[in-house]
Amino acid sequence: MTAKPNTNKRVVDQSIFLKLRSTETFWRDHYIWLKEQGYLLRPRYCPDWVPSWKDQFDPDLTRYEDSYSSRRRNILDATRISDSQMVTLKCISTQVHPFEVEITRFFSTEPISSHPRNHCISLHSVLNVPDVENTVILVLPFLREYKRPRFKSVGEAVEFFRQIFEGLQFIHQCHVAHRDCMDLNIMMDPKPMFPDLYHPIATRRKKDISGRAKYYTRTARPVKYYIIDFGISRKYSPDDPSPLEDPIVGGDKTVPEFQNSDAACNPFPTDIYYLGNLIRKDFLEVSNSWSLLSLTWYKLIPPNDRRLMKSLSVLTRSVDHYTGGPYVLAL
Repeated sequence: MTAKPNTNKRVVDQSIFLKLRSTETFWRDHYIWLKEQGYLLRPRYCPDWVPSWKDQFDPDLTRYEDSYSSRRRNILDATRISDSQMVTLKCISTQVHPFEVEITRFFSTEPISSHPRNHCISLHSVLNVPDVENTVILVLPFLREYKRPRFKSVGEAVEFFRQIFEGLQFIHQCHVAHRDCMDLNIMMDPKPMFPDLYHPIATRRKKDISGRAKYYTRTARPVKYYIIDFGISRKYSPDDPSPLEDPIVGGDKTVPEFQNSDAACNPFPTDIYYLGNLIRKDFLEVSNSWSLLSLTWYKLIPPNDRRLMKSLSVLTRSVDHYTGGPYVLAL
């Protein structure tokens, strides 16, 4: 019996992939200018880009490096021409975020920048976009989402906690409130784990998409974690240790003091809530593997308690005691 053709089979119209997304056109339009400034974008953003798969029907476009598009309008990867290092370009409006450059530069300037407790993203350069008013591009290090790949031991997690609390303590001691330190704004330097790096969009694959990117565990190659994005941050006078600010809702919408009130409040305790809630959501509530850490955490820090800063060293010592030291208890 001859099989009937499947007339219901979906045919993908590949013509929609032959042009850039609306979120990408800014970068195409500034490709040449950025190259003149010393930064090279991927071939996809070249003004005369022709898709490498054009004129041949291939249902698997993931095999082509230039098929990977950026969905974030204001952020893109680039290569610094002078040393071939990957960097991140972030385009911002200085009217919408008037303090971002100032605060990011503050943490990138000596003696603050080399302080061992400084976990703030550094600022390589600021480019003034010539044809768009009140718009600049921040040139930043190339970082990776902090939780990918996943943590392999309690010790790895505790070191993550130690670093981010150390970093937030340092920010607060510099009289800066971050005001949005949720999971997307905590990242890591991927170079120790990924010595050959990876594709900036297809992050599990090699830079040329030819296969899976090789990586090591955090235990074998420890990483440094960074707090990023000072877009809604504020720096205060040392004479004002308890400033009051109107609520500004960031990525985490669960802040208790923002739920039923528009009253001004101190942003520093809110930062502590953000990090505590990050740990609760991304670690304690996602897997039974964290039962030991969860019991220790809840014993030390009741829900919505703002004593996290003072309790972190106790938490670290407790977990080390029960596991026999860092990196022992595998998840």
